[in-house]
Amino acid sequence: MKRLFLLLAAAAALGAAACSGGGSGITPPPPTGGFTNASLKGTYVFSMSGRTIDQNFGVSNFARIGTFIADGLGNISNPGGIEDVHIFGSDNIFAFTGGSYTVNADGRGTLSLINSSGTSQYSITLASSSSGYIVAMPTDGSSTASGNFQLQSATTLASNTYTFDFSGIVPDDTGNPVSIIGEFTPNGACAVSCGVTNTSFEDVNDNGNFITKASLSGGTLTTDNANPGSGRGTATLGGLDYVFYVIDDQHVQFMAIDQDPNAPGTALGEAAAQQAGVPNNVSAFNNSNFVFVMGGSSGAGPVTRAGRLTASGGNLSAILLDNNNAGQSVQVPLLNTGTITLDGDNSGRGTMTFTDTATHTGTYTFVFYLNSASQGVIQDVSAVLINNVPSAVDVADGNLAGQSGAPFTSSSFATNYAITWSGVTSDEEDLVGHFAPATTGSNGLADWNEFGNGKQFTSVPLNGVITLGGDGTGSTGKHTTFVATLQQPTVNPVNFFAYIADANTIYIMATGTQRVALGVLTAQNP
Repeated sequence: MKRLFLLLAAAAALGAAACSGGGSGITPPPPTGGFTNASLKGTYVFSMSGRTIDQNFGVSNFARIGTFIADGLGNISNPGGIEDVHIFGSDNIFAFTGGSYTVNADGRGTLSLINSSGTSQYSITLASSSSGYIVAMPTDGSSTASGNFQLQSATTLASNTYTFDFSGIVPDDTGNPVSIIGEFTPNGACAVSCGVTNTSFEDVNDNGNFITKASLSGGTLTTDNANPGSGRGTATLGGLDYVFYVIDDQHVQFMAIDQDPNAPGTALGEAAAQQAGVPNNVSAFNNSNFVFVMGGSSGAGPVTRAGRLTASGGNLSAILLDNNNAGQSVQVPLLNTGTITLDGDNSGRGTMTFTDTATHTGTYTFVFYLNSASQGVIQDVSAVLINNVPSAVDVADGNLAGQSGAPFTSSSFATNYAITWSGVTSDEEDLVGHFAPATTGSNGLADWNEFGNGKQFTSVPLNGVITLGGDGTGSTGKHTTFVATLQQPTVNPVNFFAYIADANTIYIMATGTQRVALGVLTAQNP
């Protein structure tokens, strides 16, 4: 699973009241489940992005990426991995010299990492022993960030074709929000360094300035021999510089590291190996069902979109779509007309287009790159109206996933989930937790950070209800919803639309005027 947190390019005040205090005030029941400290053992690649505040720079975006080493007993090894932190326009690398962690039975826990800059505190939730979600929980409230971590099983970049999705604030003298999706293929073994082939491309949305299928020929990928065995390396792709960490022979995390203190931003994302069976012609779409989610920014503030559709040949039908543009939520009714194309050059690249003739929000166009017959990355290149008024430039991207298992019923979700979401209320908000939809009463616990002193909350009871819209196939035009109730009165309830990829993966998109956020529920496997 690629990155699930959002690199929201701007934090707009949406009128929500901030919470206060550091706990729920209610004693939650003890967690249940099959996780222990032994569930977290090995070297994990992590990445996250968020916002921080500094007396010299003010509020700024930042990102971090690296590895930590857990011993299965609650300790971080010494040496315990390394991290790159891109903050205030510069890249900084640190070595971890220790730390500790706890994992509760429900997969929730804490993590502290020590390096020469001090100790960083995090809340975590495991989906399995090989992956989980993470939120920064500094005691002084000076930052917030969210992301994921994955067990590392390889440290050398494999000779695969990789699809990628990088997004955030472009770290150059423009400081624009940027979305970059595409694919690259190393031109040989990357044990030391390599270039990329002339079949490597990227599509860029730089604050509404589109670069379509630009060649990445001339790009380079170089292993960091100063940190052998770490999986760390550096890359130059499309004129931007990156640091990367290899997760396994299928996945690599990237973070942009171009330096400009006048425009302190960064782009972050993951590259995933392209699998056999990627369709090259639309005839391969035989009633193929997909869901997608994407997040980013517009001139009005943060923006999210989520949808569901059926592709049959070059035609689209059973299209559901939801928008939240800076707190203006628009639910597009069922659409049954649209088109999908593939470039036909074995790149897996294509476009999909449909027009909202019901609520007149305009024509939606998305570019995508498939890394399998049912997975890919997607970028918004639409010219959309909100309330019949041309929308400000949207820069958004995210996940495209095949839908399987429909028709869905409530019994389809009788399992435990790791839950995470990231977005904007009065400022950035990042949450991780555990959720069990089949139970009654308090069916989960969550930790979250609302970016500010005293705005970190731990072990807060979480109730939630998934209400199916029809059978989940989209044919009825009804939207599935997810309502989360956190036992903090100023955030009750939190309303989401839910887009079900399958019983293991449910994407959620906040609706309403007080929150712009995306998240995911991932089935837990202790």
